[in-house]
Amino acid sequence: MGAHQRTRGWQFSFSEEALHQRILDTYRHARQVRGRRGRQAFHDACEVYAAFRPGVPNHLVPKRVAGILNPELNL
Repeated sequence: MGAHQRTRGWQFSFSEEALHQRILDTYRHARQVRGRRGRQAFHDACEVYAAFRPGVPNHLVPKRVAGILNPELNL
């Protein structure tokens, strides 16, 4: 099942794999292109996740993003 995001009348659907890739791309872009430090890049990735998963409580967003960025973590 994909998530649905409605933006200015358009509806976008993202599968879990596509969302994970978007989070990874956001983090890497923030680190490599924008020159942000790890904490700032992580915050950017959390904002993207929260935007595409509005039903997830705010206190769970960092845990889920950390799991996406490093799947080997035992959370």
